[in-house]
Amino acid sequence: MKSRSLASIVVISLAIWMSAVSPGQARSVAGTVRDRQTSLGIPGVIVRILETGDSTQTDVNGFYFFTNVADGAYTFFVGKQSYQPTTMANTRVPNTCCVGKRGNVNCTGITDLSDLSALVSYLTGGGYVLCCVDASNVNGIGIVDLSDLSALVSYLTGGGFVLPVCP
Repeated sequence: MKSRSLASIVVISLAIWMSAVSPGQARSVAGTVRDRQTSLGIPGVIVRILETGDSTQTDVNGFYFFTNVADGAYTFFVGKQSYQPTTMANTRVPNTCCVGKRGNVNCTGITDLSDLSALVSYLTGGGYVLCCVDASNVNGIGIVDLSDLSALVSYLTGGGFVLPVCP
């Protein structure tokens, strides 16, 4: 099989989950390795932080997750058999945890009914801890509150709300 470069077909998104952390504390780093042409996640990709030696493999949706990553600049290695490996140098932690558009309350990479459930649980004291306040502030106004719940319901039911772009 002809070797394809991950750099030419993959878009890598990093989300730095900054819920309840102070400057200098370790953070969780998550993202998705996607095919640039189809936007579908690519399963089985090795993602490695070269400076720490930590590595993980993407799941069936192309999602990866690291815990306890200290503030700093890192080089991420991305590779999969039949692809030429690539690196992303000088990736900063912390960054913003909100990637793309707001509304991805549970930080899984897509906005769907599970985000609605997470937001309801958070707002009603059901125990859900927001992984990214920026993404959970669905309408982009003020704090995470009932107006964000209304906006998310409107978006998910086709009521006309358009998710704002992340800051």
